[in-house]
Amino acid sequence: MFQRTGDTIVVKATAQQARFLAQIPALLDSVSVEHEDPGYAVLHRPIYLDEELIDAEVQVFASQEMETQRVIDRSILERTTKERYVMTVEEAGGLLRALNEARLVLAARAGAFDEGPSWEDRIEEDPSLAAVAWLGYIQGELIAALTAGV
Repeated sequence: MFQRTGDTIVVKATAQQARFLAQIPALLDSVSVEHEDPGYAVLHRPIYLDEELIDAEVQVFASQEMETQRVIDRSILERTTKERYVMTVEEAGGLLRALNEARLVLAARAGAFDEGPSWEDRIEEDPSLAAVAWLGYIQGELIAALTAGV
């Protein structure tokens, strides 16, 4: 799906892959700001687990920058929903982050973090877990393309 050519990554998605990728922005937009949404909780985890005050200060300073980067990364993802797209290595990093966010949201909502590695045993029961596995595969493919020839 990904091929490195010099300083660019060529995305060659099948029609089915492109349709799946096109659904990810809506998934990420559906993350509720309510703390009851496991997707929200996983994307806004504390950085300092034992230091609530320090964590709150870091969140204040970092949250705007993180949200700005997420908007940029998601716009890159939206552009890759075509069957063929050429992006820079920097854009590929943004795509990787957006795919990771989607994977984390799906896994959190399906309870995969509560089960540990045994979540894979439930893929047939829960299609969202199949999507988690597929996104992991796609991330691996993108990482392989990014590191090709390095």
